[in-house]
Amino acid sequence: MTHADDRDTTAGTPELVRVEDPWPPDEPGLALQLRVWRTAPGRLAVMFADYDMAGDRLTPLIRKVMAEYPDDSITFYYEEVPNPLSTGYYATLVLTDDGRLSVTIFEGAAAWDLHHILGPTLGETGRPDDDRLLWGGP
Repeated sequence: MTHADDRDTTAGTPELVRVEDPWPPDEPGLALQLRVWRTAPGRLAVMFADYDMAGDRLTPLIRKVMAEYPDDSITFYYEEVPNPLSTGYYATLVLTDDGRLSVTIFEGAAAWDLHHILGPTLGETGRPDDDRLLWGGP
């Protein structure tokens, strides 16, 4: 089960429960960073991060995460870090009823809302060798 908005369900401080880079480790060529927060009992926020969104590869990875946490309601996010073709952004990811990936890019106040939802750990989980702004937030 996925949800597009955790804003009103966060109970207390979200807990960063998993960080994997690259993810999935058993699939060569994928350099996604995966971060998982427990935002409330039974609720998770999952962030994929990379330099380039390839929606066709994210759909099976979302399904994989859903299978790993079958008892939780999950909100999926994507963070594209700045690169020569993009200034970087955040997005919500939702699998539609027909199995397609719906991507909603957001900036500004919505990005700050994400920082409120996930707490200070969003800014503390950046890649240590990468000082660009979006590994861990603005």
